Amino acid sequence: MRTFIEISGEKHNLKFGFCLPHDGELSKPDKMTVLATHAERLGFDTLVEPSDHIVMPNKINTTYPYSTSGEYTDTTEDLDQSTTLSFVAAKTEKIRLMTGIAVIPYRNPLAMANTLATVDYLSSGRLDVGAGVGWMKDEFDLLRVPYDQRGELMDEYLRILKMIWSEKNPSFSGKYFQFSNVHFSPKVVQKPHPPIWVGGESPRAIRRAAELGNGWFPIDSNPKFPLSNSSEMAEAITRLRHQIKKAGRSTGDVRIGYLPQNFELNDLQDSKKLFVGNSRKIIADVKQFETLGVSFLALGFLRENLEKTKAYSEKFAREVLSKL
Repeated sequence: MRTFIEISGEKHNLKFGFCLPHDGELSKPDKMTVLATHAERLGFDTLVEPSDHIVMPNKINTTYPYSTSGEYTDTTEDLDQSTTLSFVAAKTEKIRLMTGIAVIPYRNPLAMANTLATVDYLSSGRLDVGAGVGWMKDEFDLLRVPYDQRGELMDEYLRILKMIWSEKNPSFSGKYFQFSNVHFSPKVVQKPHPPIWVGGESPRAIRRAAELGNGWFPIDSNPKFPLSNSSEMAEAITRLRHQIKKAGRSTGDVRIGYLPQNFELNDLQDSKKLFVGNSRKIIADVKQFETLGVSFLALGFLRENLEKTKAYSEKFAREVLSKL
């Protein structure tokens, strides 16, 4: 289903996500409600709740993979993603809801399956599951989850989620979990299950998306695996499609998303950075990525207060969305 932009009535093929706050003044219930309904009114396809942290150490020793300095500065409180999405689901009617990205190894997979299925059930089938392997060893240690085994845990847990959501009498025998003769509820609305978008930019993340995901959802700012220009993204998509074919799937089985952390709509006409510049430059970048095969972009519009955030996102809807 294509998104409709209310201010123009026109259609566009590539879908857009609106990143919600996960902390701070804008995350208060009244402001979160305004942002969610505002994004839906403007024609955004998905509300994305970013950042998944359960407990934050006062001193972080792990290198943050999405900055050149390696320092993670966003250390304030984090709302629980699923709870937040349930809250905004009750305030909206049709806009989709996405965890962007949930750290799968942090939680018991059966408990997570129940929580996410509940969100899908209560939202009448609007959930997208953004899934990642995680990066902060300090937090893994606090949660008593083996950091060095997080990739294996991720793969096994994703298989459990898909099985328990889609099979009537699920049973599983893996390295970390085994179960049989169980009944699972609530039933997910989406069949066979909510779409799973695998995050990450590494070769292993790309392979995981090809093998287990319904989508691949990378970020632009990983200095180790950069995707900061169209050539780098094109090369990564080629690798993804090779892995999809190797896994015995078709390219249509795995959608491609992208989160440009450097996104900024401004007055610059000749910016060299992707998704930075005036509306004409942003539209050109969108069309270029759509040509590459990208079908979903998640963007951040949050400013220091609600009015500036609304004005900025309205400017984007007026100058970009309505022109696509």
